[in-house]
Amino acid sequence: CLVMSMNIFQSDDHLVVAAGTAFQVIQVWSLAMHDDCASGVSASHRLEGHAGVIHAVKFSHDGRFIAST
Repeated sequence: CLVMSMNIFQSDDHLVVAAGTAFQVIQVWSLAMHDDCASGVSASHRLEGHAGVIHAVKFSHDGRFIAST
């Protein structure tokens, strides 16, 4: 997939990456963190519904929401 925008949110125990694509999809990966190293992908989600290319993605300050344009 052609990634147009990416944003990262880090909490104490997870690193979450969201990537907006040229194909109207946001792909989200959650990686468990242990001793400041990613220890594996714990979840992956595909968010669909955009009517066009996703130019930007951004996590809210607490990491609960993703805004996209």
